[in-house]
Amino acid sequence: MVAAGTLHAMAVEMTVGSLVLATVAAVLRTLMVLSPSLSRRLGDRVAGGLDGASLYGAILGLVFIPATIITGILAAGDGNSLTSNKMLISGLCAGLWLGFLHGRITLGPGLWANRPLAILQGAIAILAFLVTMTLSSIGGDIARGETVADLIPIFPDFAASPEVGMVGSILMLILGVAALCVVLFVQPKVRRLPDE
Repeated sequence: MVAAGTLHAMAVEMTVGSLVLATVAAVLRTLMVLSPSLSRRLGDRVAGGLDGASLYGAILGLVFIPATIITGILAAGDGNSLTSNKMLISGLCAGLWLGFLHGRITLGPGLWANRPLAILQGAIAILAFLVTMTLSSIGGDIARGETVADLIPIFPDFAASPEVGMVGSILMLILGVAALCVVLFVQPKVRRLPDE
């Protein structure tokens, strides 16, 4: 039988790899919006490829986030403050990536023709990626007692954070998902922007 830790490592690699692809593609696409000369040099074909890579990378990463959370809980065994904090930050991570995806799907590829929206989309991708890397750092701390984030002096100490417990974490995750569903399905629909 395959250990939960092995399954978790596989799920993490799929999640992080997909989200790195989404982030790099979104940042490059944003840079094309900010730099007309770069946009002319790379052309519409590359722009479309970067848009697709950011979209499908985010979708694939979101598909694997629940598997990563579940296998991580199973691999961690007894819960502690790091596990609880990781669960809470996982909700933030999923919410940011869902926001990224919602903006792109709702507004369409014409999003990239609107400079402020393109900058916002790139900023959401970067913020979501930073949260993803924070989660990976906490996982490294749980698994090995060390992380690359130890090299960053301003990185917060999540082990010293107040513990809300596993039940509290799950309830907060459910509340966050419910709030997200209300925002997605209750708010007035945004009109799709025309393609570039």
